[in-house]
Amino acid sequence: MLFTLAACGEKTPETPADNENNVTPPPANEATETILIGITNYVPMNFRDENNNWTGFETEFAQEVGRILGFNVDFIEIDWSALITEVNSGTVDAIWNGMSVLPHREEAMDISMQYMRNRTVMVARAEDAANFTTPEGAADAVIVVENGSAMHVIASGNETTANNEFFDTLQDNIVTVETQIMSLMEVLLGTADIAVVDYVKGGSLLKAGTDYEGLVIVDYLFPQNNFGIGLRKGSNDDGGKIRLDDLNAAIQQLLDNGRLMELAVKYGLGDLLITG
Repeated sequence: MLFTLAACGEKTPETPADNENNVTPPPANEATETILIGITNYVPMNFRDENNNWTGFETEFAQEVGRILGFNVDFIEIDWSALITEVNSGTVDAIWNGMSVLPHREEAMDISMQYMRNRTVMVARAEDAANFTTPEGAADAVIVVENGSAMHVIASGNETTANNEFFDTLQDNIVTVETQIMSLMEVLLGTADIAVVDYVKGGSLLKAGTDYEGLVIVDYLFPQNNFGIGLRKGSNDDGGKIRLDDLNAAIQQLLDNGRLMELAVKYGLGDLLITG
């Protein structure tokens, strides 16, 4: 599963330094209030730069929407397995961190229009990957997955998802960890055999010259699961800071003016963005 980057459009006059693709940001309302975004440290979506500031595709995406809707934006790391509780309790105003749209989440939260494609993938050491393309081949493998993640849902069979029967006979093999990074490290260190992660995370880390260059994606195709932004249930009517209709309108504006594509290309995600 290889994705190539879409070519950038014609450049416009010079714009602020954080807009390296020289696309003029949309007009902004004056920020009067701060919204708190629940995230995890997740390259290339939300991560710390050399100055310990949050950056990444979702970080800049949220900041652009904040400009449109008239909000300052702040970020807080959360326990991903509790994301529904965090947003519905009002601890955070939105979940905005490469969140896969799944049926149980759609029932429990308001979720924005879907804006990026993703897949669950299995990652293994290069010398072992060919052995794990079938459940029979993985029968003795230790399988690690981030607790509460979309991958955990698929691996545990908690929702009806095409192709998740791969794990039907492997439930006793599955071990949960706190983050996707930890799952990859377990495989790298040899304490596990397979890490179940999402493509955006796996694809961004499994590169030559990195700590993960000995790991590869197993040749088994799981279904696509798209990303959306989670808001409190009933956000259009409950008087909260962000209304679903307003959020979707801002996303559409960023798609229409090309700014969201420019951010996607900047972070190597151009071919994954849903544009229509």
